[in-house]
Amino acid sequence: MVRRLFTSRNPILFKRKMGRSVKQIVNRFDEKAVQKSWFDLVSSDNLGEVYKVQSQTSSFVEQSDVIGRDKDRDFIIEILISEKCTRNDVSVLPIIGMGGIGKTTLAQLVFNDNRVETLFEIRIWVSVGDDFDVMKICRSILESVTQKECLLSQLDLFQRKIREALQGKRCLLVLDDVWNEDRLQWEGFRSVFTSVARGSVILVTTRIIEVGSVAKTVGTYQLAPLSEHDCWVIFKRRAFRTFGEEEPQNLVLVGKEIVRKCSGLPLACKALGGLMGTKQDMRDWMTVLVSEIWDLQNDPVLPSLKISYYHLPTHLKRCFAFCAIFPKRYQMNKDMLIHLWMANGFLPEMGKFDLEEIGRNIFDELVCRSFFQDVNKIEKWYDGEVMVSFRMHDLMVDLARWVSLEECHYLGEDGWVPDLKIRHLGVNLYSDLAHINSFSHIRKLRSFVLMNHSKNQISHHLMNALCMCKCLRALDLSRSIPPNNDIPLHHLKHLRYLNLSYTNIGTVPESVCHLLYLQTLNLNHCEALRELPKDMKNLMNLRHLYLTGCINLRKMPVKMGQLRQLRTLTKFVVCSESFSSTLSELRDLKLEGILHLGNLQNLKSVADAEANLNLKENIEGLNLEWVIDEEDILEVNEELLEALKPPKTLKMLGMKGYCGKLLPKWLLDNWTFFRNLTELSLSCWARVEFLPCFGELPSLKVLEIHEMEKVKKIGDKDRVSRGSFPSLRYLKLTKMASLVELVGLDKRPGMAEPFILKIKNCPRLTTIPVIQTVQEVEIENCSNIDPYEGFISCMICLEKLVLSECDRVVLLLEQEKGESNMPVKELIIKRCTKQMFNKSPQFGLWRCFVSLSYLSFESCDGLIFLPDIVIKQLQFLKCLIIFYCLNLIGSSENDGLQLQYLPSLEKLSITECNKLLDFPENAMRHLSYLKIIELVGLREISRIPELPTSLTNAVISGCTKIYSLPDNMYQIKSLARLQIMDLPNLISLPEEMLCLTGLELVVINCRNLEKKR
Repeated sequence: MVRRLFTSRNPILFKRKMGRSVKQIVNRFDEKAVQKSWFDLVSSDNLGEVYKVQSQTSSFVEQSDVIGRDKDRDFIIEILISEKCTRNDVSVLPIIGMGGIGKTTLAQLVFNDNRVETLFEIRIWVSVGDDFDVMKICRSILESVTQKECLLSQLDLFQRKIREALQGKRCLLVLDDVWNEDRLQWEGFRSVFTSVARGSVILVTTRIIEVGSVAKTVGTYQLAPLSEHDCWVIFKRRAFRTFGEEEPQNLVLVGKEIVRKCSGLPLACKALGGLMGTKQDMRDWMTVLVSEIWDLQNDPVLPSLKISYYHLPTHLKRCFAFCAIFPKRYQMNKDMLIHLWMANGFLPEMGKFDLEEIGRNIFDELVCRSFFQDVNKIEKWYDGEVMVSFRMHDLMVDLARWVSLEECHYLGEDGWVPDLKIRHLGVNLYSDLAHINSFSHIRKLRSFVLMNHSKNQISHHLMNALCMCKCLRALDLSRSIPPNNDIPLHHLKHLRYLNLSYTNIGTVPESVCHLLYLQTLNLNHCEALRELPKDMKNLMNLRHLYLTGCINLRKMPVKMGQLRQLRTLTKFVVCSESFSSTLSELRDLKLEGILHLGNLQNLKSVADAEANLNLKENIEGLNLEWVIDEEDILEVNEELLEALKPPKTLKMLGMKGYCGKLLPKWLLDNWTFFRNLTELSLSCWARVEFLPCFGELPSLKVLEIHEMEKVKKIGDKDRVSRGSFPSLRYLKLTKMASLVELVGLDKRPGMAEPFILKIKNCPRLTTIPVIQTVQEVEIENCSNIDPYEGFISCMICLEKLVLSECDRVVLLLEQEKGESNMPVKELIIKRCTKQMFNKSPQFGLWRCFVSLSYLSFESCDGLIFLPDIVIKQLQFLKCLIIFYCLNLIGSSENDGLQLQYLPSLEKLSITECNKLLDFPENAMRHLSYLKIIELVGLREISRIPELPTSLTNAVISGCTKIYSLPDNMYQIKSLARLQIMDLPNLISLPEEMLCLTGLELVVINCRNLEKKR
C-alpha cells in the first residue's frame, strides 16, 4: 500500500506534477504576452495566399528587381576599366556599407554586367564571411575555375594550382562579406594572383571601414543609402501589389512616412513593403508607423525587420524562426526545409490541401516578404534531382536567432554549448565537438541537422546521445560516417524526418520500419546501399522516399503499394526475384516530382507494368531505363510499352537502353501528346532505325540523342513545317554510327533564340541544315559531311566553333567568301589531316574572324603554314595554342611564326611541333600583354628571341638545340616562375638574372647546366 502511494499512477502525485508543469507553461505565456504588449503588436492567425550545398552567396541577381543602383554600378565599372586598374597586375577595390544596404546586390550587378563579361576572361564569386580562411577561399576559387571538386589539403598546392589555372588571364574575383582586418593575411592572399594578366581585380564587399583601408589598392567605394524616391519604389511594389495601378492616397501618405524610417536600406523597404502588402486597413498601417520598436535604434537587429517579423501570422513566425539553426550565407534546399517544417508540426492543416502545398505557400510568402532571397532552381533531372535553393540575408539570420534564442541554435566553430532549452539544433561537424558530452543532457531535442560538406566520422558518444533523445522528430546525418555504419533508431519513436544521404551504409537498419510516424527518408547517393528493409510497408505515414544515386540498389521491398501517403519516390528498381515489388504497386500512389524506373527488362507481363503513369499528372520528370547485355535479344511487347505511357503534363523524359525495334505510339505522336515537354534524352537504343523530328514540340528546349547505332534518319520531310523547334536551346547528337540525315533544324522560326549544337561521332552524316541562330557549334568525327557554300557564314550568331576530324568543314573556312565580320570569339581545330591554307591567297572566312580571342590547333598534320596574312587579321587574339602539329614549319617555307602581328596576345603555348623553324628576332619583343609562354618539344629551334617584359610565367622544355636563354631575361622584373627542362645543350644562364629576387626557378634534366652549378 505504501509503495503504491509513490508510483506514477498515484492521482495525488500526478495532479501535483501536472500542476507545476501547467504553471510553468502559463508563466511562459505571460512573459510572451508582456512582450507582445510592450511591442504594441496585433495578433494575426490568417493564412496568407500562400544537397545541401556549400555555404556561399550566389553571383546571380534578378536585375529587374534592383532599384537605384545603376549609377553605383556604372561608377565601379568605370574604375575597373580605368588606367588605375589596368596598369596594375591585381587591384583591390572594397565596397563598404552597413548591413542591408545592398553591397552584395551591387557586386552582383557589376559581376553580371555585359561590359564586365567582355573585359574579364574569368569571373569568380566567393562568399567569405567572418572566417577569413585562406585555404577555404583558395578551394572555392580553384573549384570555380576548374568546375571540379578539389581534394588538395595543402595551401601551397592550392596556390600553385590557382597560379597555373589563372596564368595570363584577366580575372575578376568577388570576395563577398569580408571581415578580416589582418594586413599580413591580405598580402599573403594577394600573392596567389601573381600570374594573372594585367588589369585583374579583386572586388571586396565589407561592413568594416578598417577592412577597406587594409585591402584597398585603388581606393574604396562607400555605398550610400538609397534615395527616398528609390526606397518608395521598392516599398510600393510590394505594399500595393494587390491594388493594381490605383494607389490609395490615404495609405500612400502613411507609407511614405514608414519608408523614411527605413533609413535608405533596401532590405528594410522590401521587408516592410511585403508586410504592408498583407494589410489594407488604415489602422494597421498606423499601428506599424507609431510602433515603439522604431525607437530601439541601438538594438543589433534592425527595428524595421522586427516589425516585419512580429506582424507575420503565427505559423509563418514558427517556420521562419526555425531557420536559426542554419549558418549565415548557407544555401538551403526548399523541399528539405519544408519537410523539416512538416516533421516538427509547424504547418497548419487546411482541409483538402496537402501539407507540402501548404509548406510551399508558406515558403513563397516568406520569399514575397523578403525573409528568403536568391531563390534558384537547379535542375539535374537526368540524375533524378530538381532542387530549389535559397538563402537568407545575414540580417535575417540575426533576426531569426533573436526571436528563437531559447529554442533554435546553430552550433558553429565557436563551440558554444547550447542551453538545455534548445529544441532545434544545427551543427557544423568541422567545429570542435570535444564538449559533445553536453548533448546527453538535451533530452528534449526535436531537430538535429548536421551541416557537413565532406564525409566525417561521428563518434559513438554522439550517436548514442542522439539516439537517446526520445523526443527527436528530425535527424539529419547526411555526409557523415556512422560508427560501424550502425544507427540505433529503436528509441526514436517520434521521428518524422531521417536524412542519411551521402553516407556509406550498405543496408538501412530494420528498426526504421518501427518509425511509424516517419514522413521523409532521404537515402540519396548512398552508393553502397543494396536493398531496403523488407517491412517498409509498415511506414504508413511515409510521404517522401529519396533514392537518387543509389546505383547498387537491386530491388524494392514487397507491398510498396501500401504506402498510400507516398508523394516522392525518386527511384524504383524492377526485380525478377520473388519477395520484391512489381511496378504495378505504384498504380494507386499519388506520386509527384521525378521518377526513375530502372531494370525495366525484368518486366514480364503487362499486368506487372500497369502503374497508371499516364494518370500521375504531378510527375514532372520520368526516366525509363533498360539494362541489356549486348548478346541478349529481347522483344518488347507493344502493350507493355503502352503501360509505361507517361502523363501529358510531363516536362522531362529520358529513355535509356530501350531494346525494342518499334517506337511506342505515344512517342511517335509526340507533337500532340507532349505539349509541356522541355527536355528529352534518348540513349543506347540498339535496334531502332528511325526517329521522329521532335521539332513540333512547342516547349522543347533540350534534346540529347546518344549511342543509337542503327538510326539512319531523324525527322520526316513530309511532317516538318515552318516553325520547327521554336524553343530549342541545346541539341546534342553523339555516337550515331548510321545517321545520314537530320531534318527540321533549318525550319526554326527566324526570331528564335540562339542555341548550342553538338554533333559527335556521326561518321556517315552528310549534311547539316542551315542554322542562322546557332551560337555554339561543335562537330567531331563527322568526316563525311559535305558542307555547302554559306554553311558557316550564314551562322550570324556564332561565337564558338569546334571542329575535330572534319577536314571538309575546316577547308571550307578558307574557301567560303565572307562578306562581313563574324562574331566568332573561340575557334578550336583538332585532327585535321588535309593541308590547310592552301586554297586561296585571301583565305576566305579567316578574314572575317576579327573578334577571335582564342585559337587552338591540336594534332593537325595538315597545318604546315600559318600565314602572316591570317595572323594579321587576329588583332584581338589573346590566346594561341598549337599542340602536336608535327608538320608545322612557320608562316612560310623560310620563316618562323610571325607572332609580332598579334598585339593583344597574352598566352602562347606551342607543344611538340618538331619541324618549327626559329622565330623571327622581333617576334615577341613588343607583345606587351604577353604573360605566359610555353615552348615544349620544339626540336628544330636553336634560339629564343627576346621576350617581352610583361612575362610572368615561362616554360621551356625539350628544345634540344637551345644553348642559351634570351639576353634580356634580367629585364623581365615581373617574371614569377621559369621552368627549364630537358635542354641538354643549355650551357649557362645570364648572370644578370640574379637580380630577379622574386623568381621561382625550376631546372630539371639540363645536364650541361647542372655541371656548372
